[in-house]
Amino acid sequence: MKARRWCLWAWTCIMGLLTPNVLWADSVTVTDKLGRTVHVPLPVERAALVATEEIIPALDLWDRVVGVSKWAQEGCDVVKAWVTRSPHLRKPAVGQGMDVNVEAVLSVRPQLVVTWAVFPSSVRFLEERGIPTIAIQPDSIEELRDTIRLHGKFFGKEKRADEVLAEMDRVFAMVESRLPQVFGTDCPTVLVTWMRPTSVNGKQGMMQEIVTRLRGRNPAEDMDVRVVDVPSERIFEWLPQVIFTWGYAGYGPEWFLERPQWHAVPAVRNGRVHRLPTWSTASPRAALIALFMAMRIHPKAFADVDFDAEVDAFYRKVFGISLQEVKTHAP
Repeated sequence: MKARRWCLWAWTCIMGLLTPNVLWADSVTVTDKLGRTVHVPLPVERAALVATEEIIPALDLWDRVVGVSKWAQEGCDVVKAWVTRSPHLRKPAVGQGMDVNVEAVLSVRPQLVVTWAVFPSSVRFLEERGIPTIAIQPDSIEELRDTIRLHGKFFGKEKRADEVLAEMDRVFAMVESRLPQVFGTDCPTVLVTWMRPTSVNGKQGMMQEIVTRLRGRNPAEDMDVRVVDVPSERIFEWLPQVIFTWGYAGYGPEWFLERPQWHAVPAVRNGRVHRLPTWSTASPRAALIALFMAMRIHPKAFADVDFDAEVDAFYRKVFGISLQEVKTHAP
């Protein structure tokens, strides 16, 4: 009887009715940013990573990824540098920016999709077709750490994920060790603007945590949103001492400097308006963004830090590529 059962199981596997890897595989259960419970069979051999493209070179997932966003290979300097170095690493585009192309995803037959939480309808569409789909939107350093750990679990790269997190921790610790001991109202006022000069970062999102960790104070932190438009008069009242503009914004520090009325703002009057790097915070480079901002919020404390040298060392350890190679592909 046992022999007959074994023969039947083997025959169904041959006929494609069962997959031994699925029968015996481990799995991980995830609660994603949309509050959905997702069961992911392990190990993942075919994944479409629409939202976490920088984790591909960090964990060396090239052979497990069957699709990425179009932006990953045309806008993300780290991925572009790798694909230029090794053209065979180019992957099919299955999305544009933060949006997933569900038809393109289905065509590459992934076992797992990781995408942004901003388009729940796409997530539901893929879920209805039996594809484990995880929606992410890291709003804190710890959520980012969890995302990196989770990718390590998905692809059997736990050790490498720990190494990447250790390098991030090293940068954060170095920044922390240099910060002046200022707290509360003594902290410099730091404003982060986005699509428009009057589109500011509120209480939500990772940037709020970074500003706070850097002993800065966000004047818009009483607004319980990620981004909010405010009248310019409100910003004049806040008197921010430092302003950071989004790296991809269609304006930069010169926009403020060219408008006399904005010179009433200390950050503008004192030349402390800075464009952020065009790096994602849903990436190990969140640690470098913190260093970049710290050096401009507290310039005296970081006067002897060679930013490019720090970035180059980080890139080599985390992405396996030099700063110079990445710079040639900057947006």
